[in-house]
Amino acid sequence: MNVLVVGDGPQRLQLMQLASTLQHHVEFVGSLARSDVAQLMATTRCLVVPSLWQEPFGIVALEALASGCTVIASRIGGLTEAGGPYASYFPPGDTNTLASLLQAHLEPCKPEKLESKTSYLAQFSIQRVADHYLDAIRTAMEDA
Repeated sequence: MNVLVVGDGPQRLQLMQLASTLQHHVEFVGSLARSDVAQLMATTRCLVVPSLWQEPFGIVALEALASGCTVIASRIGGLTEAGGPYASYFPPGDTNTLASLLQAHLEPCKPEKLESKTSYLAQFSIQRVADHYLDAIRTAMEDA
């Protein structure tokens, strides 16, 4: 199994040093354009979002689920809302739980879980989100 680390941040050098012992199994590609990230997700088995800060929503989790990736994310901020019951979560910074979740997700996903995930993702379609905004605006105008 290989690991591709996308993104950049203050811990990159430290992570690269830790990964150096794994030889050629970890690759750091830095920041990528959204279209490149989408292409990677389409061919990726598992996406890990190890956020330490309060993600406002965590759309990356939705994008990964829609691409067919297994999502493992920190239980923080909006990641739990975005990933819902179709992502697995670990306490921020808890590398032992993260490792256990990665090991558990090496098995293929069951078809029935994929079908229910499709229904879950439908609630976040552009049309459904726009309709929710319009409903909220109408309600606010009626209450004013």
